[in-house]
Amino acid sequence: MDLMGIILLIIGIAVGFTLGWLLKKSQSGEVIKLNERLNNAINHHENQKSEIEKLASENIALVANNSELQSEKKNIEEKLMAHKEEVEQLQKKFTTEFENIANKLLKQNTTDFAEANQKRLTEILSPLRENIKIFEQKVEDKYVKEVKERSALMTEIKTLSELNQQMRQDAQSLTKALKGDSKT
Repeated sequence: MDLMGIILLIIGIAVGFTLGWLLKKSQSGEVIKLNERLNNAINHHENQKSEIEKLASENIALVANNSELQSEKKNIEEKLMAHKEEVEQLQKKFTTEFENIANKLLKQNTTDFAEANQKRLTEILSPLRENIKIFEQKVEDKYVKEVKERSALMTEIKTLSELNQQMRQDAQSLTKALKGDSKT
């Protein structure tokens, strides 16, 4: 072998050694990263497991609480129905009693009420009748007065119209006379 071959051999061994060392180093870095990821996953799993256990115990407590509330709700509904029936019975009783009392009062007061209303109506309507009669008389007087005034106005208009007609004829006669004089 010559010197060149030995140098190439040494360079090849060095490159092989360097590549081997780099490969081992990169694998050990990946192993460390994989170990870290594995530890993180295990921790995460443990956290989730404890959270699931906590939620399960809360769920059990909520189910028990829900059962108690359902039982209380049923008891309250039963009591409410009983109270509702009592209220309806009392309402019927009070309605009947009220109707009886109202009928008695109505019978007692119907006659008095009718007489009092008739008297009040008469008191209210009498002045109103008088005022209506006075108003009717005023309207009638006003109508008669307006008819007379219209009649007088029509007479005046007729007189003015006749006077206007007369003045027109006189003006025409005067015009004819003046035209006739100027020709003369």
